Amino acid sequence: MFIVKFFLIILTASFIACKAGETNPEVKSEKKMENKTLTLQLKLTQGESLSYGTVYLGEVTNVIDGALEQDSIRLMILAKKDGYADVLDDKLKPNMVQIEFEKKMENVEKSFLPINGFVDERGIAWEIIKLE
Repeated sequence: MFIVKFFLIILTASFIACKAGETNPEVKSEKKMENKTLTLQLKLTQGESLSYGTVYLGEVTNVIDGALEQDSIRLMILAKKDGYADVLDDKLKPNMVQIEFEKKMENVEKSFLPINGFVDERGIAWEIIKLE
């Protein structure tokens, strides 16, 4: 009888812990981080040109899809790859652009990678998949 009561207590405690995770804001924000794509509206200014590409400074004006909790990004565009540099140079005149990113990798320790994209403050690398 003791074993049955002990088992029921453990089962109840496990159920309560699972339900608490559904309403816990920290758990919800972790679920948001599971997004595979991210769509941002950015106000761009051209930063510095490097031998392998250009770094654009982007002010995040709207997070259209996904989750990003920072106000600006440093967007790396590699030279002569996918034509993104030409498109962004044209978009710099009105300087507003909408970009869809795909999660490339997590736990990145560098602020730049050899991708068309950026690394956010959480260490997630995002690569461009669509540029408007």
